[in-house]
Amino acid sequence: MADAQRIAKLAMTQDGKYLDDLWALVEYALDENVRRFAYAQATGSTAV
Repeated sequence: MADAQRIAKLAMTQDGKYLDDLWALVEYALDENVRRFAYAQATGSTAV
C-alpha cells in the first residue's frame, strides 16, 4: 500500500506524469485494497 500511496502522490503532484503507473496498479495489483485505492485516486473519487 505504501508504494500505491507514493505513486498516487506523484501522479497528483507531477501533473499526471505518473498516472499511467497508477492505472497499472488498478489493473495488476494483487491486493484488492490497493486496487481500490489506486482506482479512487486515478478517478478522483472520494470513496475508497
